[in-house]
Amino acid sequence: MRKLIITLAILFTLFVVLGIIFSSEEIKEKTKKSIIEQSEKVPDITKKALKFIEPIKEEIEILNFKSLSEKKVGLRSQNRAIQKILLITLEGNPSKDLMKNTAISIWEQNLHYNEFTILMYLEGMDITASAYCVVEFNKQGITDFIVFN
Repeated sequence: MRKLIITLAILFTLFVVLGIIFSSEEIKEKTKKSIIEQSEKVPDITKKALKFIEPIKEEIEILNFKSLSEKKVGLRSQNRAIQKILLITLEGNPSKDLMKNTAISIWEQNLHYNEFTILMYLEGMDITASAYCVVEFNKQGITDFIVFN
């Protein structure tokens, strides 16, 4: 009888240990699946949350300008436009850095275009002739920055 009780106790202990081992594997799998599911959801949640957060923009110095025209050009599939602006400067020719900052600030308002060209004119220039500065953008940013003297 005693051997029977010892055998049953050993079997019971063995079943408990095996149950713990198998249930821990099952728990690990469930946890792993849950982590994967949650990690797939994080980007969507993050995107939704970021819509409510205003990005902090560093103040950059730009030139005063007047927009003369904006015209869509090329094929419809190209989604391309050209904008002419008149730079309003107090004295002399503007610096390249200020012209570049000004162009970037205009581009940031026109990101819906695949390609965007800004033609910059100085006061007194004929706007039907060559521009003083040409800045071209694509979706990645500035592709050309040319100043004609």
